[in-house]
Amino acid sequence: MTGVGAMVRAGAWAEVQLGMTVLSIGSEGSDRKDSCCTLDVCGRHLFYRIKLDGERVWLSACRMDSGNEPELLLTVGDEQQGWRKVCCVVRLLEREEVRRLERPIELGGGSGPDGLVIG
Repeated sequence: MTGVGAMVRAGAWAEVQLGMTVLSIGSEGSDRKDSCCTLDVCGRHLFYRIKLDGERVWLSACRMDSGNEPELLLTVGDEQQGWRKVCCVVRLLEREEVRRLERPIELGGGSGPDGLVIG
């Protein structure tokens, strides 16, 4: 699944599987393209913004109490594998209860076979 359908599915997955809260999903009034959409989700300690724009998906996050704009963590293609990667990163950030986004962020054992490092 790709596009807006994949984004809706990711939001539902975040609520059901991770107990997160979807704040909004949709496009701003200025977004005239059908392929531009944003999903805002709250986790335990982080606020996530997932943006779909054309053929790319951007995952950004920030501490919920920071008042800052979310910082970019990952950019992937709008394809099934890309959406899996976005969901995997969100799941790892939530599972490991990440509270700070100081780089490098090591998830799932870091550079091991099941790990991920965001530099």
